[in-house]
Amino acid sequence: MWYDRGDSESDDAFGGNGVSTIFRDVLLNMAAAFCLLALVFLMLANPPGQEEETRKITPPGNILVELYWSDTVNADVDLWVRGPEGNPVGFSNLVGTHYNLLRDDLGIRKDDPVNYESTFSRGIPVGEHCVNTHLYGNVSGTLPLEVTLTVKISKGKPGADSGAKGSSSSPILTSRVTFEKIGQEINVFCFKLDESGDLITDSVYRSPSVILFGPRGALPSGGAGNGGP
Repeated sequence: MWYDRGDSESDDAFGGNGVSTIFRDVLLNMAAAFCLLALVFLMLANPPGQEEETRKITPPGNILVELYWSDTVNADVDLWVRGPEGNPVGFSNLVGTHYNLLRDDLGIRKDDPVNYESTFSRGIPVGEHCVNTHLYGNVSGTLPLEVTLTVKISKGKPGADSGAKGSSSSPILTSRVTFEKIGQEINVFCFKLDESGDLITDSVYRSPSVILFGPRGALPSGGAGNGGP
């Protein structure tokens, strides 16, 4: 039987190795493409500087009222704010003519360990604004309980980047008050803003007669804010 040994060796020496080389090149190209796709995915999932840009975003309003208390105390502290229109905004009335309750905090939660409430306004309404806080519940039983309240004003366009002209928030009032019992409501301050959105310094006062929680907090129809103690 005739057998061409030379042709067989030629196939092994060139044809077989050629196929192997092509196969190896294909695998390397596929691996490189996969690595490139993985890199693009990671960049899209976590764009460079995204976290820093997020910190530059201003609150979605012009007046920001914030309430803080210890992150280790499991207490339900509520923020109440009343604008010139006379409708108090809080957990049971989330939306008013000018103000909205942005965050209602019920106390310590596993997914959110920060104790914080906030309310913001749409625009800077001229007239009197009052800020109260109310101790609704206290699972921890920690008394006395100190809380901090701050009022900030931004004269820029709500939601604009902090680098935009006039968009930075400036604190105009800060105060610490102390709860002695559950159910206690404290008027932290009342103040007036002028047509330019500036604080009228001699308008600031505090009065135990200013009650915002529940139906007692609403002003009479057409009424103005409490003028003083």
